[in-house]
Amino acid sequence: MALQMFLYIGGEIGFGNWVTTTISQSAQIALAFAAPATTTYWFGLAIGRLLGAQLLKRGVLNDYQLLYLSILGGSLSALFVAFFPALLWLSFSASLLTGLFFGPIYPGIMALASRRFVHALSTVSSVLVFSAGASGLVFPVFIGIMLIHVGIAGAMTIPALAILAIAWPLYVTRRKC
Repeated sequence: MALQMFLYIGGEIGFGNWVTTTISQSAQIALAFAAPATTTYWFGLAIGRLLGAQLLKRGVLNDYQLLYLSILGGSLSALFVAFFPALLWLSFSASLLTGLFFGPIYPGIMALASRRFVHALSTVSSVLVFSAGASGLVFPVFIGIMLIHVGIAGAMTIPALAILAIAWPLYVTRRKC
């Protein structure tokens, strides 16, 4: 679960930190005109958490279904931004969708950890928070370096692939529980 949290925060923070620069450089517009993409992303993230909670509360999806849907939808949405950043309408829409899909992942991972490790909740919470903090420091720098070396599309696929990579440890965790 620490790996899941590391990958999730890397994808969340990495995407949020670099989406404005990506759109600005690709569409060759001022940062001020590209900045609303970040706003739509963070707005989507907040709404996604609320929407995810409602889906769980009403029994539309279970925890694992919501997480798998969020992982797949978030990764695909982030890839649209990575490969088509110059198309402003698509980048802004995909940024919103990325946030909507990313939203339920963090609370979902924390809820699963809380249920699975009731006997060591403080230790598990500390490990998850440490993993998240380390990821928040590493991923944005790594993406920034990759922007220079592999270009915008290559660098912005990193958050999408990080989120998609959560599916494997989630699958393993589910099978062992």
